[in-house]
Amino acid sequence: MVHALEEIQRLLKPEGCLIDIHPVPEAPLIKVYQGINLLFAESDPGYDYDADIRHAEDALEEIIQRGSFRIEGSDEFDLVTHGSSVGEV
Repeated sequence: MVHALEEIQRLLKPEGCLIDIHPVPEAPLIKVYQGINLLFAESDPGYDYDADIRHAEDALEEIIQRGSFRIEGSDEFDLVTHGSSVGEV
């Protein structure tokens, strides 16, 4: 993954920037509503990206320590998916 970030740096214009968007290590929360009533909420039982996400974060940390990139801002946001059945989500 570090190699990919090095390649991105090579391809960027001198004043270019990389926007890294990836999930946080915690499993996403699934909420099931009936109308406006919350029936239940639980972590996604099929979530198994923990090792990949940690590998990505380690690669970002390494490339930043090398001075190849710097963090200009950081934020978290929710990505909401709606469906009328579990199969649709």
